[in-house]
Amino acid sequence: MHDLDIVDRLRQLVGRDFHVEFEDKTVVGLSLTDPDSFYPGLIRHHSDSEKQEILGLVSKLHQLRRLDLRRCLVRRCPDSLGGLTCLRHLDLGSNHLGEVPAWITGLSELETLNLGVNQLEALPEDLGRLTGLRTLMVHKNAIRAWPDSCASLRNLEYLNLYLNRMPLIPDMVWSYELLTTFSWGLSGVKQLPDGIARLSRLEYLTFVGNRIRNLPDAFCELKHLKAVRLHKNLLESLPDGIGKLSALEQIRSEERRVGKECRSRW
Repeated sequence: MHDLDIVDRLRQLVGRDFHVEFEDKTVVGLSLTDPDSFYPGLIRHHSDSEKQEILGLVSKLHQLRRLDLRRCLVRRCPDSLGGLTCLRHLDLGSNHLGEVPAWITGLSELETLNLGVNQLEALPEDLGRLTGLRTLMVHKNAIRAWPDSCASLRNLEYLNLYLNRMPLIPDMVWSYELLTTFSWGLSGVKQLPDGIARLSRLEYLTFVGNRIRNLPDAFCELKHLKAVRLHKNLLESLPDGIGKLSALEQIRSEERRVGKECRSRW
């Protein structure tokens, strides 16, 4: 089947129109998510067999570079999707997968991967093969450990580890020196290490629902920091050098003492 024929058949199965990107007659982008709908996943209410037929057709679009299946509740992905080796953007968020499909680590061109809200307890040990990743989202899962191979993910610019079951922030996170956005939250972490200063390009930091009482002086070396979310912690004060962060536009914290301190320093 040609790509145009596949898209026509997909429209019949999905039951409504969806976003498709073409280059000439080749499909390079496909989204089965409509953010304006009450239920954004366009096939979330289809039967399992219907979903598998749809995904099987999608896997025949061999030049796909962008695929968005967020909130479709597919629960399982056919191995044939592993043949989409041109993929650069893959969004499988909120699909209740239970485990990461093994074929994902073979998609060597991936730059963006969303695996958030999928009831995951572990990540593939070879996730570090995806060295081109710039954006990685694995938030709201039950992940307990960060694979050693992820030390090779040095191109990451956006990392969301919010709400998992890792007791501590993995040390290798501080080696991702290209990060501009980092999210972590709802854990028992009691302090941010001095290693955070290595994230010299960091602009946005979410560190919500932990148990920190103070920020390290190294925090004041984040010269590009624009916004930080620190509410639902136990913050007692801010470091003396916080006023030197000239790019900083917003600090969100529920602690009144910290709020007053912010106003007095800007």
